Amino acid sequence: MAEAAELTWRFLRRHPQAAAEVLETLDADTAAAFLSGAPPRLAAPVMAAMLPYHAATCLVLTDETYAVDLLSAMPTTAAAAVLRRVPVALTNRLLERLPARTTFALRLLLRYPTTTVGAWMEPDITLLPAGITVCDAWDRLRREAASIDRFIYIVDREQRLIGRVASAELLRADNDMLVDRLAVTTTASLAARDDLQAAIDLDAWRECDPLPVLSRDRRLLGVARHAALYRGAARLGDSHADTVFTDALMALMEAYWTGLSRLIEAPFSLLPPARRGGKYEE
Repeated sequence: MAEAAELTWRFLRRHPQAAAEVLETLDADTAAAFLSGAPPRLAAPVMAAMLPYHAATCLVLTDETYAVDLLSAMPTTAAAAVLRRVPVALTNRLLERLPARTTFALRLLLRYPTTTVGAWMEPDITLLPAGITVCDAWDRLRREAASIDRFIYIVDREQRLIGRVASAELLRADNDMLVDRLAVTTTASLAARDDLQAAIDLDAWRECDPLPVLSRDRRLLGVARHAALYRGAARLGDSHADTVFTDALMALMEAYWTGLSRLIEAPFSLLPPARRGGKYEE
């Protein structure tokens, strides 16, 4: 029995898309029961690969504690796509139990219409404030970042984008160099309220993928990947009609997110850390 379980978990780990396609052919109760028996870290990629309607149906039938663990382990864009199809009362209960950063990121995504870039961006990205050294940057990343992506974004005190630095470049840099000197200005960017299909067709993807996503006042809200936007557009047929958002309402929502994210980042990214000697130590 233990060997069969290990074989099942190995299949989920290596073939989440294939597992998702199989689960979509089962009735909801059976699929939900199967997912609930798997560790959340293995079930999360499978649920993220499922069509949002099927994933939401399964999520509704799982224990709420397990659902929280599952959503925490999923990419925020996938989690938001699922929550769009979950009853509002359950969504609110789950959001209240999720970690603060995840909750804020999901609330931001859920407030954007699915026909805009903002609904499919990744809000939880690695940021570094301008004016710190490479040594301090690695100290912060070691202490705070769950993982390090290809690019790390440099922002000023108002969270306006200065540029990005490749994590590999940060590894090679001298410890006393300011991260500002490594930042490459990104000329291509997206607005969170850009039309999804129009954004997919931009030539800017030839310059870089992912692209930074900015609010109207140029504050960095997240990043968007071309594949994620393409998948989002493909799933729009599975979506209900979006609420019409006025420019004023979305501007208020972006300001709300910026204020909240500053409160979250302030204790971590904006306060100078204690230096550990002159060099970064493992």
